[in-house]
Amino acid sequence: MKKILDNLSNAAHATAQHMEGEIRQLAQAHGWDKSVVNNLHVRYEDNKFNVYVHDKLMDKAFVHEYGNEITRPTAVLRKYGNNPTGAGSAFIKSLGEYMGGTK
Repeated sequence: MKKILDNLSNAAHATAQHMEGEIRQLAQAHGWDKSVVNNLHVRYEDNKFNVYVHDKLMDKAFVHEYGNEITRPTAVLRKYGNNPTGAGSAFIKSLGEYMGGTK
């Protein structure tokens, strides 16, 4: 049982890395500041995926995501969170690899 739980955890952490790459690509494609994009991270903690950005860049990330008086919102994070198919497929593939399946 421990091995199965370890494999699930490993697959979730690998999925977080996959999600991070996808989110960074989307943010860059939507014109997010390069420093914000490079400091976006996805972590799997407490049985959930969380997106983080360096504290010094939170204000910029907020404006990119939600907009302000002069900048339109992009909703990159919200759109990604509402369409989990890519992350789900990555998790299934990763879990299969950790369980001893083929790559």
